[in-house]
Amino acid sequence: MMDDDEVIAVADPHAAEEARCSLQRCLQQVQQQHPLVHCLTNEVVTNVTANALLACGASPLMVVDRDECRALAALADGMLINIGTFSASRADAMRQAIEVRHASNLPWVLDPVAVGALAPRTEWVLSVVAHCPPSIVRGNASEVIALAGGEGGRGTDSTVQPCHALPAARQLLTQGVNAVAISGETDLIVTADGVLAVQHGHALLTRITGAGCMLGALMAAVAGLKDVDAGEAALVATLWFTLAAERAAVSAQGPGALMAGLLDALYVLAEESTTLSSLRVGRVFAAEASSMIPQRRACDPRPPIAMTIAGTDPTGGAGLQADLSTFRALKVFGASAITAVVAQNTLGVNDVAPLAPAMIKAQIEAVFEDLDVDALKIGMLGQADIVMAVAECLLEQGDGHPPCDIVLDPVMVSTSGHALLMADAECLLWERLVPLASLITPNLAEAEALLGRDIPPTPEGLEAAALELRDRGARQVLVKGGHMEGRLALDVFVNEQGDVHRLSLPRVNTPNTHGTGCVLSSAITALRAQGHDWLEAITLARRFLQEALQAGQSERFTLGHGPCLIHLPRLLKP
Repeated sequence: MMDDDEVIAVADPHAAEEARCSLQRCLQQVQQQHPLVHCLTNEVVTNVTANALLACGASPLMVVDRDECRALAALADGMLINIGTFSASRADAMRQAIEVRHASNLPWVLDPVAVGALAPRTEWVLSVVAHCPPSIVRGNASEVIALAGGEGGRGTDSTVQPCHALPAARQLLTQGVNAVAISGETDLIVTADGVLAVQHGHALLTRITGAGCMLGALMAAVAGLKDVDAGEAALVATLWFTLAAERAAVSAQGPGALMAGLLDALYVLAEESTTLSSLRVGRVFAAEASSMIPQRRACDPRPPIAMTIAGTDPTGGAGLQADLSTFRALKVFGASAITAVVAQNTLGVNDVAPLAPAMIKAQIEAVFEDLDVDALKIGMLGQADIVMAVAECLLEQGDGHPPCDIVLDPVMVSTSGHALLMADAECLLWERLVPLASLITPNLAEAEALLGRDIPPTPEGLEAAALELRDRGARQVLVKGGHMEGRLALDVFVNEQGDVHRLSLPRVNTPNTHGTGCVLSSAITALRAQGHDWLEAITLARRFLQEALQAGQSERFTLGHGPCLIHLPRLLKP
């Protein structure tokens, strides 16, 4: 297990069940498809790597000739590049094969053995990754850090824990790598959707040569299957290999017996795929881990600061109170400006008393006069003169520009159906605030109101709506599909470049959904204040909200839809 003061892995039954289904499906597919795996690997482990692939049902080819490598790279289903045995001729052959795979958009796995410890291989592999990024990087923490330009370890030994390599792994994702598998006592699988922790394996694996090489080859085999993406391949291979190690270690008295037993266990697992039981798979939440907070915070003595401009909720489940609770939960200092005093509860909105625009401006000015706000969330505004006042005040604070990152949650209608934004304010919202916002976060109904049309409740409908909102002037858009039906909760994020990201999580069956929109937008704001990039902040915020919903899904103490923050997510320390 990872130390709690470094990173927290939260057991996630949904992730574990999805992982079990993926593993079962891929085990069967390997038996049916027998993927051809081209291995350019360490000479010390060529034999055991080939035997491991054969035990799993894959077909290995250990070709190292330069010309043959180019031909085979185009034919193989998967490819492993393991730079353990490094020489000029071997490097040339590997580059030839990599260029073929990259040009054809075919999956390949990089095992950057001893990168960071030895200069020639480090320079070579950094150049390769910059021009032809692999589908999957599999290495120990020091190797992953060195691959992202940091300081490496001692030969093949890592000098840091897997959690310390998370920032480096995320940097590699921005360079075109699809998944990073960080090996250690707890293995971490890092993708754009988040970080999964695999808590299987055995300590004896560190006493045999080639464990990581076999795992990398297995990742290449699974990545070569049809309809399996890099993240799933890294996760499935890691589970397959570490579960086999656990089985082999039961009867092994030492490393020699473990090696023989490992091949048998890989074979048995492939044959008994239908008997797989529950898995120890969790989600890693970066908001708590100091290793995930960007380095600019390490030398900044002040805490990250987020601000909310919103209406109140006297029951504490939504609005400004929920925003501040979320800021606090994510270790961000929270400031606020009240726009309206709202008499509401989980049954509905009883009354709204907007504050005078001058008083709202005075609150915002007071905060910016005293605090260096990193990110700002705008929630309920209610009426046109308040929209105008907030827009004018923010421009004043930023000398004609947004004073910081702004997340605009266009709160238009309450869950109970009460209008929270007057019709005459909608046009002003578009004209004055949307251009200032870094991100807008409408739900499906709000997106329909903003676009003035119905939106089909499908992934394609959400994607089209997000792109249209961006085309109409929003810089970045997150259209939330939480009210759609289905097993998965889907949101669609479109960034400034127009890249579309469909983000899905298992739906939590709970009546306690009051304040979900407020919590999500304020969590994004808090994580952005910490310095996470937008996709990362959105992904982590969605995990945070899901964990909150899971933590309180069975509790009822209100008459209506209970608050989603019944309990602070378990990823947080007391």
